[in-house]
Amino acid sequence: NEALPGVYAAEGYIGAQVVAEAIEAAGGAESDVLLAALAATAAITPAGPLSFDEQGQAVRTVYVTRVVQGESGPTQEIVETVEGVDQD
Repeated sequence: NEALPGVYAAEGYIGAQVVAEAIEAAGGAESDVLLAALAATAAITPAGPLSFDEQGQAVRTVYVTRVVQGESGPTQEIVETVEGVDQD
């Protein structure tokens, strides 16, 4: 399959990146220390900055896109970048 990876591959990578950074900050995977490190994580991911608010919800950058015809076929064009999007 020559298709490019989809959004689920990217989200899986970002999730693994955030957990890996928290484990490194905690110095291991002991649960209480790891959970505190995870809450304090502020990662720079391929999709932009990601951190967690006081309720443990992700705060991240969202990109509003539209599909346009590119040189080699349809592609996404960023229309707007919204930083610091949270659950509120």
